[in-house]
Amino acid sequence: LEIESRTWHPDDASAGQDKARYVIQEVRRARNLYETLGVKPSAAAKDVRNAYRQISLRIHPDKVRSRGGAEEAESLIREAEATFKIVSSAYEVLGDEGKRAAYHRTLRTKLSAPPATSRPQQKPPTAQKPEQRDRWPGGSEEAK
Repeated sequence: LEIESRTWHPDDASAGQDKARYVIQEVRRARNLYETLGVKPSAAAKDVRNAYRQISLRIHPDKVRSRGGAEEAESLIREAEATFKIVSSAYEVLGDEGKRAAYHRTLRTKLSAPPATSRPQQKPPTAQKPEQRDRWPGGSEEAK
């Protein structure tokens, strides 16, 4: 089974779009660690490292600048800090060969697992009417 991963790069931000906000948006959309860094599951270690560095340059709390007022700047810095932690955690796993292999296996296992079925919940016997008591475990015909 193939692990789906949407790739992206901080420079993919549209003209005029704040790159920090673009990176924060892309990291939030990520469905797995590969998408968090915008790399394919088959990416080489150097590509993972490069992606991490490029993203970090845009969202490191010390590097983030806002074009808006003080309140907007504080908000952007808070979002950047949270996003930087997520990106750093992703790199901690994908940047280490052993952790990356284990993560990859986990994803593949999840993909190969059958989807959870949703069966309607049956009401417990106590929720049934007394005249149906003979169907309850240990119920009796006398209760009718």
